[in-house]
Amino acid sequence: MLKPEQCALVVVGMSTKRGLDVETPQSLAAIAQALGFQVRGLVERSLDRGRRMMPVRWGHKGSAIEKGMHSEHVMALSK
Repeated sequence: MLKPEQCALVVVGMSTKRGLDVETPQSLAAIAQALGFQVRGLVERSLDRGRRMMPVRWGHKGSAIEKGMHSEHVMALSK
């Protein structure tokens, strides 16, 4: 539930399926608009490797987590 004139912030990351990048933030923004929300902003934010929630060991640079955890998107929605 969202109060009038208030925003909800959603943090979302990109996905990779079978080697293809999935534009998850843009897809969620389109779904939100279809449900009647206004997308007030969608910005990308870089993640510091040493401060991420799921740090990867330095010797495993080829893992899926390592490839996809360099940034996140913050989306502001209102009704």
